[in-house]
Amino acid sequence: PPETESLSQPDNYGTATVKPESYKGIAVTITDPTVSDEVVQQQVDAALSAATEKIEITDRAAQKDDTVNIDYVGKIDGKEFDGGSAKGYDLKLGSGTFIPGFEDGLIGAKKGETKNVTVTFPKDYQAKDLAGKQAVFTVTVNGIYNEKKPELTNEWVTKQTNGAQTTVDAYKQNIKATLEKQNRDQAIWQQALPKIVEAADIKPEQAAIDYEYKSQLNNYKMQIYQYMQTNLENYAKQSGTTVEQLEKDMKTAAETSVKQQIVVNTIFDQEKLEITDDDYKQAFGSSKEDLIKTYGQKNIETPQVQTNLKYYKVARVVIDNANVTTKPAETSAAASSAAGETTATTAAGETTTTAAGKTQATTAAQ
Repeated sequence: PPETESLSQPDNYGTATVKPESYKGIAVTITDPTVSDEVVQQQVDAALSAATEKIEITDRAAQKDDTVNIDYVGKIDGKEFDGGSAKGYDLKLGSGTFIPGFEDGLIGAKKGETKNVTVTFPKDYQAKDLAGKQAVFTVTVNGIYNEKKPELTNEWVTKQTNGAQTTVDAYKQNIKATLEKQNRDQAIWQQALPKIVEAADIKPEQAAIDYEYKSQLNNYKMQIYQYMQTNLENYAKQSGTTVEQLEKDMKTAAETSVKQQIVVNTIFDQEKLEITDDDYKQAFGSSKEDLIKTYGQKNIETPQVQTNLKYYKVARVVIDNANVTTKPAETSAAASSAAGETTATTAAGETTTTAAGKTQATTAAQ
């Protein structure tokens, strides 16, 4: 694991003067948030996929379209390389997720079998130090599975939504309304927050900026290691940039984040807002009680969670009072681009650059 710096979050981020007229009645112009039937169907398909059952196969070898759970270690010229290893990875054979030849090499393998799969990285592979090279992956098959995807029926909808919707049509209408509200809220908040920050008189504490920068750097290093099994230097090289540029970007993001947090805290206090149990459900999708059961009380009452809740409350004040002009979408893609994205009410992390967002579940074999 990479070396990370131990940090202590400062209590004081700074002060700001924020005039109510700068955030109440703020004028924004957004693109029509309407989503297409195609986008709604994508969300339905995603929900059905998430509810897919895995059925283990024990009486035959792996075939195309099976999902295999594997451990693998990749080597080039007998030496392991960054991003070439993983454990407990679920791979659907024939999906084209990994580089050519890898998945085909596992067809016919049995549970518990370890075999070597020889492949050649494409000449145009994104990691230039691997492009065109031959690699040998030692792969252990932990299990072979078939997937049983549920059918979209009124019965499934009723069970999936705990009775909130009881028909397929109502389910789709609810998804459409939810996505369109997310699109609208996000568009308003993304435009409004920078304007509010710019209009405010902010005096940030340097200690807060330093903390946010180092915290981002720690997270960046850990996520790169977790998802790519590499370090910051190699990641920068593979991404066509430098460590210095990455650090510069993070410092800029840290200063922006601190200013935003100061402004949000100031508005939160000025408006005499309070955090209620219902706010947890609105902001995170689960009640405070359920979140505590899942993650533990100490993980729910952290400063970051409280900050996110303050963002949610302040965002609602801004969004609900905004003077919104809606313009037609230029293309159908523009109208539906926000499907599945984070809503405006969880914007606390918007300025934080994370490696996971760019490289999630990516390894050199893919």
